[in-house]
Amino acid sequence: MVVLEKREKEEKVIVLGHICYHILVAGLNGYMASVTNLKSPSNKWRCGAALITAMMTVKHYCDNPNFQGR
Repeated sequence: MVVLEKREKEEKVIVLGHICYHILVAGLNGYMASVTNLKSPSNKWRCGAALITAMMTVKHYCDNPNFQGR
């Protein structure tokens, strides 16, 4: 089991590195590598890139209850 888990982790790292390579070659910045569908076999994984800002949320806080806008 330990060997299998180690192999799976190595495969994930290799795939993420390969995606990062393609992001850099394309001249993109502000993106991060993403892999989904990890419960499936590796040939069914979905690889891509996501904007880092898309992963962030901005909450607006105000002490004034009468504040109407942003």
